Amino acid sequence: MAIINPHFDLPFRFLINNGAAVEEQDSYEDVANCVEAICRCPYGFRVDNANFGFPNVELLNQPVVSEDVIETVSDQEPRATLLFQEQPDAVDVLIDRITVEVRAATQTATAST
Repeated sequence: MAIINPHFDLPFRFLINNGAAVEEQDSYEDVANCVEAICRCPYGFRVDNANFGFPNVELLNQPVVSEDVIETVSDQEPRATLLFQEQPDAVDVLIDRITVEVRAATQTATAST
């Protein structure tokens, strides 16, 4: 399948003799990549867009996923339907695993941060 409107794939990488890995714009993979980029980027990291990214939740009491966090990510990527799950680590109470399930069209994928 030919890619007409390429967007960089995540993780960013080069393919042997083919340049950078890309996905078709507005494809499921592109939407999932955008959600992952939002979740991995803390607020204020991008100087060109201070409102881009994930809220700072490091010093909050668990559970940290709230309606505000879900709404923040959903507002930044309206093409995706998101389901957040959160699970504290069994050994270290300071570790909290947040999983985001992305649904776009009829496909589903899961990304952990």
